[in-house]
Amino acid sequence: MKQRLLLALLMLLTSAGFMKVDGQTIVLPKSETGEKVTLTFTGKFSASSYPIVYGTAKNEVKIVGTPGTTTVYELVSSVKQDTTYVLNNAYRAEWGEIEVTLDGKVSQFIASTGSENIAPHFSSLVFTNNDTLQTLNLAQASKIKTLNVSGNDELTTIAHLNALTELVTLNISYCGFTSLNLKNLNALEYLNVSNNKIESIGDIPASIKSLDISNNGYAASGANGVWDLSTRKNLAELKIDGNKLKIVKVTDDLLNSPAFEKGIQDFTTTALFSGIKANDNLDITNSISNLNIAPDAFASAESWMKYNDQTQKYDIDASNEANTIIPKNLVVYRFFDKNKNNVYVDGKYECVLVSEKGFRYRVHFTVEPAEVKLTRAELPNEAVIKVFNESNKEVFGTYGSDGNSVGVKQGENYKIDIDFTNASGYELSKFVLKGLEVIDGDLTRRPINPSLIVNLCFSLLLSIL
Repeated sequence: MKQRLLLALLMLLTSAGFMKVDGQTIVLPKSETGEKVTLTFTGKFSASSYPIVYGTAKNEVKIVGTPGTTTVYELVSSVKQDTTYVLNNAYRAEWGEIEVTLDGKVSQFIASTGSENIAPHFSSLVFTNNDTLQTLNLAQASKIKTLNVSGNDELTTIAHLNALTELVTLNISYCGFTSLNLKNLNALEYLNVSNNKIESIGDIPASIKSLDISNNGYAASGANGVWDLSTRKNLAELKIDGNKLKIVKVTDDLLNSPAFEKGIQDFTTTALFSGIKANDNLDITNSISNLNIAPDAFASAESWMKYNDQTQKYDIDASNEANTIIPKNLVVYRFFDKNKNNVYVDGKYECVLVSEKGFRYRVHFTVEPAEVKLTRAELPNEAVIKVFNESNKEVFGTYGSDGNSVGVKQGENYKIDIDFTNASGYELSKFVLKGLEVIDGDLTRRPINPSLIVNLCFSLLLSIL
């Protein structure tokens, strides 16, 4: 009796269309409005021979239009829960290779072990208008030649990717990958991993023809930070913008080709040019050792910007502040404002260093205020020039070999007094300031008696030497 009941139950499940869902399945995430996803198969189908898709209720999904070489299905998500669709479990040899496109929001695509056997004949799998894909299992889809999952930032891995030994084109741009293992992908020719967070990419197959790894912040882990692609003789197109690559070695033909888009490497967190002052000569070639780009060398700098305290961004044009000072020399700079009487300037700067081989590196560094020697003259009859800082502390010592000069920084304010205590009966006839700007005070008041203090506050006004 128990055996009859079990047999009857089995027959009931079979007649109701019961199917395993651990094989070729498509899962749509629940949505507020019941969004539609278009599933398209392209192969050698006919009106009487085409793939079958089943819904959650084990009902067959109707075809949109008339089945033919291209067969289209409309899948609909639920507002209550995720919706699972199952692909046909019977493949016909006359179908040949099958191209699959899913247009819309899909969270899972599983072609793993199970009774279904259509996935081994997929030649192409493409997801469009989708940003919800989280799970992709291609255990039974090892014949895929084209795979495009671009735009799914929650997708961080592809199960059984290394089994796709016939894969030619792989596009995982704008996803969430931090690493990529390309082992066994010996047919791979076109690889787009742009706009991920790639930290490790492993060996690039020798078959590669086009590689886009832009906008990953990728730093090669090779010796001295070298990414050596020079043995990839088929590589004819390369994009590396938006990474942290120091040296990229390629063939001579590719190095000089417009198909090699070098872009800009981001080294804004690398310490450069520490202690540089506005009136120092900044030689950008000194950063070669910091960035370790030898045997290449820096030839110039461009795209000068200054940090804006209000916006907290480098968005102030600083092209009038970073100036070359030696004719025909593009590597030595000094910082002064050509629009403001060549006054030295300081602050936080950003620029792009350009190497002789055309590589570009974005860097940040700080220029400190100009620093000079303030020197006082010795006056006759024991009159004394005294200078006080903003704390009212005298900066000069006694007159002598080391008491007449002191280091001062641009922007500091000082008060100048002349002490006539021991020079009774004298008056000031001429007072000259060089390299200083008077903020408050009068140099023309006469006569000056011993009790009169001349108060002059100034900030350094420096010009190019």
